[in-house]
Amino acid sequence: APLERAGMRFPVLRARQRLHHHSSHLRRPFHGLHAQRRHPNESPGLRMRGGRRRERGGDRKGIMCYATESSDAGKDVYTLKGEHTEEEVVKKSRFIAFATPLTSPDEFDDFLASVRDDTASHNCWAWKVGTDYRFSDDGEPGGTAGRPILQAIEYSGLDGVGVVVTRFFGGIKLGAGGLCRAYGGAAATCLRQAQRVKVVPMVELRVSCAADLIGIIYRTLSAYQGVRTDYCEDGSVVISARLPSADASSMVEQIRGATQARATTEVTDAQATTADVAT
Repeated sequence: APLERAGMRFPVLRARQRLHHHSSHLRRPFHGLHAQRRHPNESPGLRMRGGRRRERGGDRKGIMCYATESSDAGKDVYTLKGEHTEEEVVKKSRFIAFATPLTSPDEFDDFLASVRDDTASHNCWAWKVGTDYRFSDDGEPGGTAGRPILQAIEYSGLDGVGVVVTRFFGGIKLGAGGLCRAYGGAAATCLRQAQRVKVVPMVELRVSCAADLIGIIYRTLSAYQGVRTDYCEDGSVVISARLPSADASSMVEQIRGATQARATTEVTDAQATTADVAT
């Protein structure tokens, strides 16, 4: 009887050890698709990373792409100065990346049509404009092409960007992890080598005043280009100018002081412009 009890202890202990092992395994961070909570007014700056999950037996398999969100509020925004192309070869497969700046999502369809190669194995792509984004694997296994390209766009810190990566199959399969690295790497290299410009948010300032204040308004707005004047039937004028949104509040105060509050101002959004920066 003692031997039987002793013999029963071993499998019980083993079961407890297995339970402890699996419990500790469940406490590990999950490397799947993950999105953190954000404030409702926070910009959904998507951050995507590549990770690996350790499967039973110790083999590393299952390349995962997952997302977290971070706020880019208050930071400078950059985009591409123009179109750019880079090519990489991975295990005899050619990956050609085409990148372009975008001011609206509608522009990407024309760009995709211009660079798409129907003789290629796949034409995978992703774009991001503000809080809008989209990607396509174009026949590659789900999550191995379009999502890594989007990851490269977000990691580059650029906005208003579209990337197409065309693959010519070289006869050697890359696997899920290899595809993630190849597509994401080609897109990242293309964006890293391309010239970039700073995006400057702009507003339109409209000043309504009497005709005798035109000189004062023009002197106040002398630092800005594109100032125009519209004459109204009642003899008043409306002077308009585009200026950086960061200057709008101070300019309104300057005009109010210079005209002794005899002019009315209105500020409306305008299309952003770009300024060259060192790369």
